[in-house]
Formats: sequence, C-alpha cells, structure tokens
Amino acid sequence: MALFSKSSQVQQIDQLHPFGCPAYVLDSKLQQMQKIDKWRQRSWIGVYLGQSMQHSRTVHLVYQSKQDLVSP
Repeated sequence: MALFSKSSQVQQIDQLHPFGCPAYVLDSKLQQMQKIDKWRQRSWIGVYLGQSMQHSRTVHLVYQSKQDLVSP
C-alpha cells in the first residue's frame, strides 16, 4: 500500500474501511451504560464517510439519512 501511494506511513489492515459502507451505531444510552426499553431499537444504520479531520483519529463520520446530518 505504501509503495503504490508513495507514503511513509503504513496503514494497519484493521483500520481500513471502505467509503460508503453501512455502519451500525449503538444507541447513545447504551454507550453510557444505561438501560433502555427491551422493545426499543438498540442501534441505527448510517453510511460511513471516513475519519474526522476535526477530532482524534479514533472518531469517524457517519451520515444519518433519516435526519440528513453527519455525526462524529
């Protein structure tokens, strides 16, 4: 990969994600270790847009089609 792109940084294979693939995002209450109703959805599906340039490397951008916004 570094040979073809002529970059000095080698990407780890577990960090590569294809642009536009479906991304499942866990409900925010479950992320905070709170309980939710058992019939409520536990996640939502978005579109993966890549890493955020304004946040740390571990923050990725996901497009929400229902609300028409991009969230980190």
